[in-house]
Amino acid sequence: MISAAIEQQGATTQRIKRNTVEAASGTSNVSANIGGVSAGAGETGAAAGEVLNAAGELGRQSDSLRQEITRLLNQIRAA
Repeated sequence: MISAAIEQQGATTQRIKRNTVEAASGTSNVSANIGGVSAGAGETGAAAGEVLNAAGELGRQSDSLRQEITRLLNQIRAA
């Protein structure tokens, strides 16, 4: 009876140890995944900034083109 209890306690201790190792491994994987997500978010933010800059430049070029077309039409009308 005592030897069975000791054997059961040893088996339980081994399961606890195995579960602790698995939990530590899982925590490490989660940490690595969070790092990857963080890097991806940074890259996405940088790309969004580039798109915003390009949209601003496109807006400026559009305004300039509109002004040039207006001048051209005015010259044609005046001729």
